[in-house]
Order: sequence, then C-alpha cells, then structure tokens
Amino acid sequence: MKNSVILKVSLSLAIAQLLILSVAILYVHKSYLEGMKRFSQDMRVNIMREAKESKDYNLAREERFINRLITSIEGSLGQSLFALDRDGAVATLKKFMEVNENIKSINIYDLTDGTLFISALRDEKGILFSPVQSSPKGFLSTKRNLTYNGELLGYMEVYYDIGSVVSRLEKKKIEDINNFTAGLLKLEEDRHRGMLVGIGILLFGVLLTTALSVFLIFKLVHEPLQELKKGLDSFFKHLANPEEKISEIVIDSRDEFGQMASSINRNVKVSTRLHNDIRKREEQTRKLNEELISKNREIVKINEELEDRIRERTRELEEINQRLQELANKDSLTGLYNRRFFFEAVDNNIIPTAIRDGEPISAFIIDIDRFKSINDIYGHQVGDIVIRKLADIILSNIRRSDIAARLGGEEFAVVLAGTNINSALDVATRIKQEAESSVVGDGIRFTVSIGVSDYDRIEEGITETLHRADMALYRAKRNGRNRIEVNSSEDTLNDFLRQ
Repeated sequence: MKNSVILKVSLSLAIAQLLILSVAILYVHKSYLEGMKRFSQDMRVNIMREAKESKDYNLAREERFINRLITSIEGSLGQSLFALDRDGAVATLKKFMEVNENIKSINIYDLTDGTLFISALRDEKGILFSPVQSSPKGFLSTKRNLTYNGELLGYMEVYYDIGSVVSRLEKKKIEDINNFTAGLLKLEEDRHRGMLVGIGILLFGVLLTTALSVFLIFKLVHEPLQELKKGLDSFFKHLANPEEKISEIVIDSRDEFGQMASSINRNVKVSTRLHNDIRKREEQTRKLNEELISKNREIVKINEELEDRIRERTRELEEINQRLQELANKDSLTGLYNRRFFFEAVDNNIIPTAIRDGEPISAFIIDIDRFKSINDIYGHQVGDIVIRKLADIILSNIRRSDIAARLGGEEFAVVLAGTNINSALDVATRIKQEAESSVVGDGIRFTVSIGVSDYDRIEEGITETLHRADMALYRAKRNGRNRIEVNSSEDTLNDFLRQ
C-alpha cells in the first residue's frame, strides 16, 4: 500500500483543497466589498434625493418670483403697444432687464396683424433691441397677453433662466455627500488593504505547496506514463513495419505503473508473435490473389478480343445486308427505287399516313421522248447516260418524304406525299424544263412527257392513280410530246357522271 500511486497523489489533493479554501476566502471578501459598496451607493442616492427635492423647491420659488416680475410690466408694455410707442417700450424693457439678469429675451407681438412689435435680447455686449424675433435655445419660456383698458392688444414672449439658481444650502449638502462618500471609501480601502496582505501570505503558501505537488506528480506519474507511451509507440511502429525494433518498458517501481509495465511487456511479446504469423498468412494470400488477378486479366483480354471479332463480323454482315437490301430495292442504273419496292412503300407507308393525317397525294409518270431513236443513233451507252441524267433531275426536285422509281426502260414514276394536284403540276413543270434545257454527251438533248394525276380516296391502291397518270402520259404523247397532261380524280368522276 505504501507504494501505491493513490497514496502518493493524495498530497496533490490536499493542495487542491488549499486552493479551494483560498478561492472561498476571496469570494467572501468580494461579497463583503460588494455589500459595503451597495450601502455607500444607497446612502448617496438618499442624500442626493433630499438635495434634489430642496433644489426643486428653490427652483419653483424662483420661477414664481420671475412670473411676478413679468406681471409687474404688463400694464406699462400694454400702454406702449396701444400708443405704438416703441421708445416707451424700449425704456421699460431695458430698465426691467437690467434689474433682472435671469431674463434672456422678450418679444412683443401686435395682435391686429400678428407682427413683431419689438424684440429685446441679452448677449455679451449688453441688451440689444431689434425688429427681428429672438428665440434663444436652452431657456424656459412663457407667454402673456397685453391689455389696455380691458382691451386685448397683443402678447409678449419671455425667455428666462433659473437653472443656475442654486442656494448655498444645496451646495453645502452636496459637499457633505462628497465628504461622507470619501470617508466610506477610505474606510473600505484600509480594510481591503489588510485583507490583501492576508490573502497574499495564504497564496504564497499555496504556490509553494503547488510547486511541490507538481514535482511529485511529475516524478511519480508523468515519467512512468511517458515510459509506457514510448514502449507502446515502438510496438505499434513494429506492427506497421516489422523491421522496427520493440523497446521494452522499464519501470523500476513496484506500484501500479510497474505492474502495468510488466503486463504490457508480456502481452507485447505474444501480440508480436501473432502479428508475424498473420503477416506471413497475408503474404501468402496476397501472392495467391495476384495469381488469380493475372489469370482473370488474361481471361478478360481473351473475351475482349472475341467480342471485338464478333462486333467486327456483325458490322460487316450488317453492311452486306444493307447493300443487299439496297440492291434488292433500288435500280442499279439510276439509284432510284425499283418497281417492286415502289409499290410496297406507297401502299404500306405513304397512303396510310395520308389517310390518317387527312392529306392529299399526287403522282405522275415520266417518259423520255423518242428514246429508241437515241439508242439507235447514239448507242445504248448514251441512252443509259440520258436515263441517269433524268433520274438526277427528278431527285433534285422532290422531297425526302416523296418517292421516285424507275418502272422500266425510259419510264419513271413519282408519288408526292401531302401534295395536291396543282403543286404536283409545279414539280412536273420544273422537271420537264430542266430536262429540256439539259445537254448530255456531245450536245445531245432530250425531252420528256409527263402525265399527272391525284389519289382518289375511294380507290383501294395507287394502281388506279398511276393508271390515270399513264392515260394522261399517252395523251401528252399524242398531242406532240414534250408536254404535261393532267388527269385528276375529279375529271374521272365527271366522265363517270356524264355516262
């Protein structure tokens, strides 16, 4: 028990008790001083209240005296105002203000028009009279009516000062208050000085015992704790880096710190062995994981190569299918759609969309005039050039929503979505004019004939519409070629009705 740290630290607790006692003494002394201070302040307040009451009484008495003085000159000033005698008013005011120094300013007003009759003002140079109103700030004021023989003539405004009127009795009371307060303060200072001397001696003893307790705590507690910290730090460094050596904790005492050091040293040795075993297992596991990761990377690489090959083959197949689809749907010479795809697209897409949206459809058939003569004279190669030229002219004059096809030989068909027969006639006119003005090869020119018709919603397909356009085309041929003929659904309906 005699080696216990608790016993060694008890001295520190005793010192703490001394400190608490010192704080208690200071608190009691402070409370005493505050009580005396409040007592002194209360006494001062009571005395000041009595002085104020006496002052207020004297001020009121002085104000009543001033009012009586003002009343004494009302008759004289009323008479001067009645006679409009400024000189008489000046003499009365000057004599009155010379005798009564508390009067600062007097203004006399005429009631008939409210104007200023005369004004008197006291300043450093003396008493000044002026026709201008004077209203000095910081002074008391009063208003009095001016009458003569019972008639109200005007009023006067008087500014006066009674704030400086303080009797000797009041000054004596204030002096007594100050002397009484000074005596109380002197008494408190003497008492305070004595208390400070005693507290200073007590604090010196407390500081001395505190220094001793700090030294004992440092030797008995701080140094062993530092040694324990040093040993544990070296242990944790060894866990992070096995090459770091572990410092053994050395504490010679047999108290709690010594027993703790022995226990920690034993546990550190056991923990170190376990930690080394764990590190070996972790190293083996790490190598196995690295091998697995390497194999996985190889597998992933192989899979990526296979996926790349599959994507490349798929893309090639898609391109081939797209080319095949184009070859199956388009004419190889002109790049326009062929007859089969043309009728499928019109029946499956253009006509249902127009019926759903309530829009018109128009169509026309184009045929190159005297195309056989061109082949016979210039050869089939030039004929192919003429066909391609006409296909380019058609594509340049229609929209993406429209569809054009080569039906066979020198015959072409065009279907215009959302277009009435008048707009379709404009498109056919541009195509005819461009064909007529174009030149192929060595100055070879050609013309076209066009038959135009519109889609009749009563009809079931585009075949009837193209049939009417074909009839219009034959009519254009019979009428001299290089022209456009129209065969609308209304014309067909009118022919049917006439029959």
